[in-house]
Amino acid sequence: MPKADPAEMLVTIARLVADAPSLRDVVSRLAVALRTSIPFERLHVLRLDRADSFVLYVARDTGEIETIEHRVGDSATPLDVGDDAARSRLLCTVRQGTRVHGALWVTSSEPGLYGASDQALMDSVVDLLGLAFEHNAIVDREKLRRERIDSLRGLLHTMAGALDIRSIFGEVSDVVRGGLPHDILIMTSWLESGTSFRLYAMAGGPTDEPDLWEPRQLTGDDRAQLNREAYVIHDAEAELSADSIRTYFFRRLGVQSALRVPMPLGGEIFGSLFFLGRQPETFTEDDIDFARRVADHLALALSHQRLADTARSHAESQETAAGETYS
Repeated sequence: MPKADPAEMLVTIARLVADAPSLRDVVSRLAVALRTSIPFERLHVLRLDRADSFVLYVARDTGEIETIEHRVGDSATPLDVGDDAARSRLLCTVRQGTRVHGALWVTSSEPGLYGASDQALMDSVVDLLGLAFEHNAIVDREKLRRERIDSLRGLLHTMAGALDIRSIFGEVSDVVRGGLPHDILIMTSWLESGTSFRLYAMAGGPTDEPDLWEPRQLTGDDRAQLNREAYVIHDAEAELSADSIRTYFFRRLGVQSALRVPMPLGGEIFGSLFFLGRQPETFTEDDIDFARRVADHLALALSHQRLADTARSHAESQETAAGETYS
């Protein structure tokens, strides 16, 4: 079969990228269109969703497609699905600046099949595929936005009527996980004007290690972190010093990444809210805004809890005073 004109091929691919409703449809149609210019038996498109997951689309030249979703830390997923007999491979990465968003490659059981002209065409195709990735990212961001709104609504319902946020902290973690996946959620409280802290609530961590809840004195870099700024730790082993109190806790809890936001309470800072992940690169700076919203909701619950405690203490004092008057 004669090869299609490369210019016409790119026009065709540009149209299908613009018209296809999803990335899956783009990959299926791309496989059918590209086979007239580049022979292959399987076409692969790898999309890096987050640091902890990816999606792999594997298509035959007929457009038949298989989708594989994989989370880092799960059992290994082969990237060349069904390509045990592959003798030729042509690969391009999907980039935006220096950031790699995924890859496109084709394979064949025929050796020495691809040349420089095939590589040049694939380089142009992958530029168009990048537009499909960007469109897919916009759709995913909108989906995540809706999920996070629903998560915050669920959080409000979960906290309604709770007299002590610690009693429902596990439920809080479950609800919030829909908007920001995490393995462990921790709230700390600051003591003695910021020179020490203790765990105030925890979900997902060990329940049989009471020493974790003891107050901890802060010095050096750890004390400097008690501020009003949010931060992300992508890889605790690489970013934190070995003698850091955070390193101590992260190792005890078996976590490698963290997202921390301050817990406001009126004009003060009550403590910190930590989202923790057992894998590196679990969180990004894009997650900070949602984490802050969660902290604001929890701070509101803490404020109500304090008001209730104050009212209860006042009522008890009045009852005591009344009893002394009539005794």
